[in-house]
Parts: sequence; structure tokens; C-alpha cells
Amino acid sequence: VMYKNLIIKYKFLLISLASFSLPYLEFINFNSDSLDSFVFKTLAYTIILFISFSFIFSLIVSIFFHKKFSETFFLCAITIFVFFNYDKLKFVINFFFKETSYYFMGELTLILIFIIAITIIFIFSKKKNSWFLNFLNIYIITLFVFTILNFIYIQKNQYTLESPKAFSNEAYFTESEFKNILNNKNNKNIYYLIFDGADPLKTYNDHIGKVDVEKIVFELEKLDFTYIDDVASSYDLTKYTLSQILNLNYFINENSPPAHPSMIYPSIMIEFEQSILAKILKRINYDFFWIGNIIENCIYYNVSLCLPHQKEKNFFDLHVKTARYLIDTNYVLRNFLKKTPISDINNKVFFWQYERDLGREIVYYENDGVKKFIEFSNDLKKNKKNYFVFVHARYKSAVGWTYPIAYNKDCSIRVLPKKLKTRKLKKEHINDSGLDEDVKTVMETNYLCMLKRTKEFVKFINIFDPNAMVVIQADHGNDHYYVEGQETKIFTLVKISKECKRHLSNQIDNINAMRLLLSCATNQEVKLLKKKSFQTMESGRSVRAIVK
Repeated sequence: VMYKNLIIKYKFLLISLASFSLPYLEFINFNSDSLDSFVFKTLAYTIILFISFSFIFSLIVSIFFHKKFSETFFLCAITIFVFFNYDKLKFVINFFFKETSYYFMGELTLILIFIIAITIIFIFSKKKNSWFLNFLNIYIITLFVFTILNFIYIQKNQYTLESPKAFSNEAYFTESEFKNILNNKNNKNIYYLIFDGADPLKTYNDHIGKVDVEKIVFELEKLDFTYIDDVASSYDLTKYTLSQILNLNYFINENSPPAHPSMIYPSIMIEFEQSILAKILKRINYDFFWIGNIIENCIYYNVSLCLPHQKEKNFFDLHVKTARYLIDTNYVLRNFLKKTPISDINNKVFFWQYERDLGREIVYYENDGVKKFIEFSNDLKKNKKNYFVFVHARYKSAVGWTYPIAYNKDCSIRVLPKKLKTRKLKKEHINDSGLDEDVKTVMETNYLCMLKRTKEFVKFINIFDPNAMVVIQADHGNDHYYVEGQETKIFTLVKISKECKRHLSNQIDNINAMRLLLSCATNQEVKLLKKKSFQTMESGRSVRAIVK
């Protein structure tokens, strides 16, 4: 009897907690084979946010309107429970309104959510023990119990399954080479810059605009940088190329199972310390620093890899001013919030408010990796050890992305025409005569900005760290004019020691660039890999692999 009285007394609170927990338990059960610390951390933040909001709101209502806190909290929890069934309700709306434009399905579903929530509140205020509320409570408790049992069953069986590996165990340096490196007093700093989707000069001239290739190459050579033409990317997707440079080999190949986001870039940076690259750098007494962009950023994934001033400057901007971007860039939030209207609302409001968006300047700034590097470079002067700096900049047009951004040729902010902001399908950017002229113009100014920043970096690094080993490279070619079955060519610019220049050829893709940098910076034998083509399981696009 005592327990029964306690359950009745705290019924609303118990059902509230079950309502809050259900979306998280369902998400964990559905993704049980790919859980990691990043998933749990992200989910923990969101549940704390929802519960805190509901707690504060319920407290205010109970004080000002003299309502019971437990009952108000219960109504908040039930509303959020309905809120997290947006995907199911959207399916219902789609079924009944098949001929309606898809653009308005979200709005119709949102209206339905409000109707359900208001109905529940109205019924609750009239009769707390109505059959409808009792049915809803029993449904939530039953669903909660089954979800818990499913969770226990899945976790019990999960221990018998072998988790896929994100990192290769293949060594690069031998023990004697490690010893030589530690004894060497002339090791060089390493800079590896990725300009996302940057085309080679010739490809740019063939498809977008015209630059004087010979003049640009000559000017770079005078500054001791070597431009390499006809280099193919290691993979044709950013997430594969930049995750596998951590392995220094083609660990993901045609025989690999589909990779979970936690195993590929940028999420793989959470476990950076477990990578082959990190272990090598630790043994040779090098630090590693990561300067990312609005999407792939050390602040989001691994703050320990940020430069000191980068942490201080970026935390508020990235977590407060650009919070809406995080919904799309964080793969856990992106998938978890698909169950709610938040993603739909976020994307539509983003385009609607773009011209007045206070966070827009942050997006431009974050994507300008060279500018950020120069700004934070003073931190490196204080570094007592050699270091490896990885910069991932985004200067190409984001037409068709969630973030419609562009640069003028002087790298100032360029506001896109409205029609480009709302385009989503890449096929809309190409017509019978080639690239859409509006798109081509944006790509042209972005590329010229990229070249401007390249020259600025080259001049800066020659003064700041004249003995450094440097590679500036794209992670893949531009996919606006990708041809199925062809390799995508990438912009590649290198500065290495005279002894290493004999290794320069169009074989210096992303994987080989990393191997080249490590060997040349430490005066060790260069060990490049030969490549052949195979097809990725995800896209069927041509990528490269090791020749056995």
C-alpha cells in the first residue's frame, strides 16, 4: 500500500522522466552498433537542455499561476514527447496529403503537434483522470518498459560483437628511425594545409575562369615552393581523405564495411590520440595543432588540438552565435533531431534570415583557415617542441550546401544572389552548356581568393618558419563537373628540403603527402605508396588504393 501511494503521489514525475528518456533510449537502441563517447556526450547535453528548460518553465508557471509544479512539469514532458514524434506525425501528414507540396509538410506537422499539445493541456485542466490521459500514461509507461528491456538485450549481446577499427596498426618509422629522429637536433616543423575542393590551375582554366598558370607557378618557385600538376586525390570524399591521412595509408578500401561517422573525419578527431599519426608524433616529440572551419572544428570535436588563443576566441562564437550551424554539422544532433521539427525550422529560418544573420561573419571567418593561422601563429612561437599544424580551410563555393557562402577575389565577404541561396540539388547547377553562369561566377571569385591566401601564406611562412616542410593541397576535386569513373585532380603545392625534391611527382596524393612530410621533416627515408583504382561502397566513385 505504501509503495502504491508513493507511485500515485509521484505519478506525474515518473511519467515525466519516462517521457524525457524515451527518445534517447530509442536513439541509442537504433544506433547501438556505433556508439562512442561523442554520441553520449551530445545526447547528455541535449537531455540536460530539455529538462532544464522544462524545469525552469514549470517553476515559473507554478509560481505565477499557482499550479502544482509536478503537474506543469508533466505537461512539459508530454509536449516534448509529442515533439519527438514529429517524424511519425510527418509520415501521417504525408499519407493524407500526398498531393501537397513537400515544402509545407513540416508546417502542417508542426500545426498538428500544437493541436495535440493544446488538446492534452485542455483535457488535463478539465479532468486529470480522464480515459484519454490514462491511456496516454499507460502507453508511455509500456513503451518505456519495452524500450528498457530492448536496451538491456542489445547491450548484453553487444559485448559479443567485434567493433570495426578506425585506425590501422601499420607502423611507419622503424625503431632505429625513431632513435635517429630523437637524436636529430635539426627536425623541422610541418604544415599541412587542406583547401577543400580546390582544383588544379589547369582544371580551373578548363571549367571556370582564366589565370596565368606559368606566371603563378614561376612566382611560387621563386619563393621555393613547387607546384605539382595532375595529382589525384587519395579519395573523392572529404571524410575519407582526411580520416585516412591519420593512418598514413589506405586503411579504408574496397573490402571495408561501410564506415560509421565516428570512424571518419571529422568525428574521428575525437579519438585522434589513438591514430597512427598521433602515436608517431608523440614518439618523436612533436605537438599537433588543428585549425578547422565552421563545420570541422577543434572546438566541436577535440579542444585539446586547438591552439590556446583559438580556444579562447572561438568558444563563444561557435557555441552561441552559430548554434544553428551545429545542428547540421554535428552528425549526432543532425540524426537525433530529425525526430523533431528543429532541423526543418532551423534550415528554413536560416535562409529566411540570412541577410540579417549576426553569425554570418563568423562562418566566413571560420572558413578562412589561412587568416586564422596567421592570427594564431604567435602561439607557435611559444611552443617548446617541434609541431605539426593541420589547417582545413573552405574557400570554394558552398552553393547547394546548408551554408550559402562565398568570397570576393580579395577574400572579403560576398553576399550571394537570392536564387543561389535556395538551391539544393547539384544537378540544378549544370545545364547543357556546362556550369550555370551564376555558379561559375561565385566559384571564380572563391578560387581567386584561395590563390590570394595561398600567396599570403607562402610569403608569411618563409619569414615565420623558413625551414618548415609544407604541403598545400585539396582533399578532393570539385564535384560540380565530376565525371563518373574519372579521378578527381587536386591543387598541390609543396615546400620540402632539397634532398627530398627528387620524390616530387604526381604520386604525391594526400596519403603520400603526409608520408613525405614526416620523412623529410625528420631526415628519414621517404616511403611512398603506389596506387590503383577501386570503387567505394558508398558512392561508386573512383578512389585509390595500395598496390600489393
